[in-house]
Amino acid sequence: MTDVARLTLGIVAIAVVGASSRAVQAQESARCGGPGRPGIALRADDMDPTLRDDVFAQLRASLAGRSLELCTAEVGAGAVAELDVSGASTAVSLSLSVRDEITDKRVSREIDLRRIPDDGRALAIAQAADELLRASWAELLVPDAPKPKLEVPPEVARAVPQPERAALPVSPRTPLVEVGAALALEHYGSGATHVGPDVALGIFPFARLGASLRGGMRGGTTSEIALGKVTSSSIVGAFAILVAALPRTGRAGLDAGAELYVSRVRYEGDATDGAHARTETGTATYAAATARGWLVLAPPLRATVGLDLGAPIHTVRALAAESTVASIGGVLFGARVGIGGVW
Repeated sequence: MTDVARLTLGIVAIAVVGASSRAVQAQESARCGGPGRPGIALRADDMDPTLRDDVFAQLRASLAGRSLELCTAEVGAGAVAELDVSGASTAVSLSLSVRDEITDKRVSREIDLRRIPDDGRALAIAQAADELLRASWAELLVPDAPKPKLEVPPEVARAVPQPERAALPVSPRTPLVEVGAALALEHYGSGATHVGPDVALGIFPFARLGASLRGGMRGGTTSEIALGKVTSSSIVGAFAILVAALPRTGRAGLDAGAELYVSRVRYEGDATDGAHARTETGTATYAAATARGWLVLAPPLRATVGLDLGAPIHTVRALAAESTVASIGGVLFGARVGIGGVW
């Protein structure tokens, strides 16, 4: 082969390689979008050229903020969706449609431009097109929607914001039943003091109105005289109507009301030599005002503190030689500390 022939072949090979390279570049440049920047093709054949350019600029800026690339339909190969604007030549109304390759469907809408000034129509069209595009992708949020035809690019998933769940005003159910135990103390104006455990049951059929029943055993003071000594003990019960001063669904609360307090008192005598003693019982009754505060420790567990202030309806006395040795009488002051649960 002569030098001329070899030179000719070399020139031809270079030309072929260059043509192939240019063909590949042209093919690549004809694609819309790519990795990290999904493409959206815009077709607007009927639109006024000036208006079309303005819409393209507005929409491209909007999509670029979400890492989406806008292309013309001529170079729209590979686009994940195509926006088609038609009917704009009338300058009063137009039709928008989206052919979505991801969800494999077409959606459309009509927009009226009659009330939009000429200088605002490009922005209105661009916003409507953007909204329609996201409306098509909103199907991706539906749990039982058909599987996407294409793999969903992250940029597309981020373009559809997750719906905010409305903060509905849901009120927790008001506790209906409560049970508890407490250590209680009663001090009477007559000087007697009784201490012992209580158990309680409360029912609140209404949000702020209910009733409670409590009872327990008490150990009392011992009174000594020359003839011997008298030891008191009692079994008590109380029924109260309560009104909640604070909502009973909170972390803490305060209940107050009226209480009927009954104490079955036992006086046991222990006589000295030459004296005679016996055991007597009696019932003391009080009308009292009651209040209690409570604090939720960990649902349904809560701590309680209660106070009572009462006036006697009926009193009880222990006598020795016609003299009062011990009695349940006078003003009643009660206090209790407890723990319980509500349901």
